Amino acid sequence: VLGRMPGIQVDESGGIKYHGRAISKFYVEGLDLMGAMYGIASGSIKAEDVASVEVYERHQPIKSLRELVPSDNSAINLKLKQGAKGTWSGSGEAGLGYSPMLWKAGLTGMFFGRGFQTLDLYKGNNAGDRNGRMLKEQVRGLDAIGEMVRVFIPFSPSVSEDRYLDFTEHALSGNALVKMKEDVTFRSNVSLVTSDELTNGSARSVYNFADGDTVSYDESMALRRISRKLTFEGQVEKNSDKTFIRDNIRLNGLLDDEHGTVTDGEVSSAQVGSRRYVSIANDLYLTRRIGNRAVRFMSVTGYQDLPEMLEVNTAVQHVTQGMLSSSNRAHLTMTRNSWTYDPAIVLNFTVHSLNSELERKSGITDNELRNDRFASRTDFLLQNNIGWKPVYWFRLGVNIPVGAIAFVHDNRIVSDRNSEIHLVLNPSVYNELSFGQKLGLTSRVGYSSVFEDDRQWLPGYLMNTYRTIRRSDKYSQKSGRLTAMSSLKYTEVTRSLFMNFDVTMMKEARNFILSSDHTDGYITDNVVAYDNESSTLQLSLGISKGISAILGNVDIRLDYMTGTSPYMRQGVVMDSDSDILSGTVGFTSAPADYIDIKYDAPFLQGLSFQATGAYDISTLQSRTLMLKYDCYDYTTDTFAASVKTENEYSELWT
Repeated sequence: VLGRMPGIQVDESGGIKYHGRAISKFYVEGLDLMGAMYGIASGSIKAEDVASVEVYERHQPIKSLRELVPSDNSAINLKLKQGAKGTWSGSGEAGLGYSPMLWKAGLTGMFFGRGFQTLDLYKGNNAGDRNGRMLKEQVRGLDAIGEMVRVFIPFSPSVSEDRYLDFTEHALSGNALVKMKEDVTFRSNVSLVTSDELTNGSARSVYNFADGDTVSYDESMALRRISRKLTFEGQVEKNSDKTFIRDNIRLNGLLDDEHGTVTDGEVSSAQVGSRRYVSIANDLYLTRRIGNRAVRFMSVTGYQDLPEMLEVNTAVQHVTQGMLSSSNRAHLTMTRNSWTYDPAIVLNFTVHSLNSELERKSGITDNELRNDRFASRTDFLLQNNIGWKPVYWFRLGVNIPVGAIAFVHDNRIVSDRNSEIHLVLNPSVYNELSFGQKLGLTSRVGYSSVFEDDRQWLPGYLMNTYRTIRRSDKYSQKSGRLTAMSSLKYTEVTRSLFMNFDVTMMKEARNFILSSDHTDGYITDNVVAYDNESSTLQLSLGISKGISAILGNVDIRLDYMTGTSPYMRQGVVMDSDSDILSGTVGFTSAPADYIDIKYDAPFLQGLSFQATGAYDISTLQSRTLMLKYDCYDYTTDTFAASVKTENEYSELWT
């Protein structure tokens, strides 16, 4: 139903976009059963049970903030037929095939009543259908810790993974919502996904350099990955005209085990990897409205732990990361006539630790092969949000955050601890125009200061893959970013016509540049102190038109990007000017109950031009090192590697 509605796009995970932007809520009979994982509902509820689909524009889910705090989000509510409400329903599927033996099975049960809703399912197969992607969180939460090590995988082909991956997957999910009072609900969601994937592939990588030289690698790979992911979410919410209270706790666990080999020429490297991830987070939202004023408090706090291991022949890399983060803000929202004043205090902090050890089976204790570091970041901001809406078709908003960001970096191996404080001023202006019920224009202009991600700081060497090793000294990387964007939407419901046109311009100034050098089979990546600028212009056009003649709709999506950005290869700074046009033209049709047609024709056309320039090598500072792990000698059982540091080679170990 949703996929055939003009103006709405549904991806393979069940995520929904309206006018090209992701929705913020998915309701069934006005209740939010699934939360962030609503893809299960959009992919499981039977089409014949749906009476109508309601789209909420400028949706404010908190009742006490309606007509007080504007929202630009959209939401969807499914209205069910009378026969589908207050009764249990379900569906099942089973299939067998030969290759040499394929199977798939599924069972879904659901109940939607006025005070109780549940949706439970099991789906399994060994035919390459990734049913577990329905359990993807469509609404973003806290940033997850990034992986440090991985079993190497060649580039994936540009087709759906269903066409080239063989895997067995089981997905189990149970979801329930109880409406205890008129405005109080309790919700729980639990899911488990297990998969066993087997991948065989090959890739050729070709590097082109400014002097005309090329270097290519031919690699073949075999990989088996066994993954288990468990997710639990429990939430209690009170949403009345005066008070809003929501407390949400989330638990996540992940077990990944990988085994594989990579052959580069005549050198074969065995790989064994493992990953154990666990996280717990709590989201707390409080709102109290008193007349034309509202007090709001929001807090999102969580802890994550991620131990990883990668074993390659006689080398073993152990890494453990821990991160505690908390995002807190308090608002006092006031309105008077056509003015809204919304001051806020923001306090965010992140504490991140990294411990690692790179060793042979006989053991290596050199400090250069270990990491023991601690980093913290604290943001304190005072936000001044001022809104003005003199008439119903015009709204203007100004936000002026001012404050400070404090960093602490501690390299515990060498007892090197330092701190720094940056003052920030990130102003932005927002404007909205409504030309009747059909045409709307929104614009935003803002400036922001962007600081480095401390999780990339590596005082000691760390093996990322079977062929790469990296080290990144502490370096204050920052940039200033000016962004201007505008969006024009046109909606003609009676003619089933939806259009949106978006323009985004961005200009960024940085104090660093990424560099890559290739010498004697080794790859060296650097972060170099170098002042530079880049600019980007993006244009997007989306058209969705329902056509009764085909009992479906036609969708057109066009994207154009042009920009310039410098980069460094083989010690040469080059300005890259790129122009890329991409898009999709397709249609969906259901001329009969037993016929469902979907056609998509994507295309991509890109042009890129480079111009070389010169620089003074005395001003450059190498920060990150990477080398190729293809030097294992099976006859002597030795493992040798070299690392390049500013045109000098030194033996790391033998």
